[in-house]
Amino acid sequence: MSIRSVGNITIGFGLVNIQVKLYLAARADGINFRQINPKTGNPIHYVIKDGDDEINKKDLVKGYEYKRGSYVTFTEDEIKELQLNKQNTLQIKEFIPVTQLNPIEIEKSYHLNPDKGMDRAYRAFQQALKKERKLAVGTWIARGREHLVLIGSRSNNLVMYQMFYEPEIRQVQNTCDCHSATEEEVALASQLIKQLSTTKFDKSKYKDNFISQILTRVNTKLNNDQDIKHENKSSTFRTNSDVTEALRASLAQKTA
Repeated sequence: MSIRSVGNITIGFGLVNIQVKLYLAARADGINFRQINPKTGNPIHYVIKDGDDEINKKDLVKGYEYKRGSYVTFTEDEIKELQLNKQNTLQIKEFIPVTQLNPIEIEKSYHLNPDKGMDRAYRAFQQALKKERKLAVGTWIARGREHLVLIGSRSNNLVMYQMFYEPEIRQVQNTCDCHSATEEEVALASQLIKQLSTTKFDKSKYKDNFISQILTRVNTKLNNDQDIKHENKSSTFRTNSDVTEALRASLAQKTA
């Protein structure tokens, strides 16, 4: 199945303009459920009410809660007025080392493909980024908001990372007050890591078992077969006192 482009932008690199197409690099799959009335088998529809009054969705306005229970309201026209006008040009502001990319700060990623006639400019920019080990920093306006983005080279292609802004990043203080690990525990943990290590991460080995189980159950129900029974596997929680024993048992299990 071919992947559809989600948009076009022009990268402004000095006096060079590089027109590219955007493709979402990844998206989350899931199972969508509808709320069903078990008596009729029909999907239910929600009614918006304020007290006893039924409200038409088209008559609603949006509200910003500036203190508990108090709101400043906005109409759709007011919100559209405040939104930034869409701009297809992404102007490069600066370049930073690739080591500055923090995966925690990435909101979403895009593949960038050259538009017609842009191959040479695209390849020159991509290869220069790869050679210098740099990321391009810029801003991009989409859906009324200005987004911070980084552009880099990956697998000889350009990728764009849409980043969270600094105030959106949550810093959590490490509250671990446990005892320091012993040298033996560190050595055993290192040995177990080496046993479980591979040279390449193969994501195809992993899948969302919940989705596959739901789809299997759907087919079972459609075929009027009996429900499938699943055996729950539990793991034992280890406290600080038996970390060494747990590591030794893990190593013995892998070598058996």
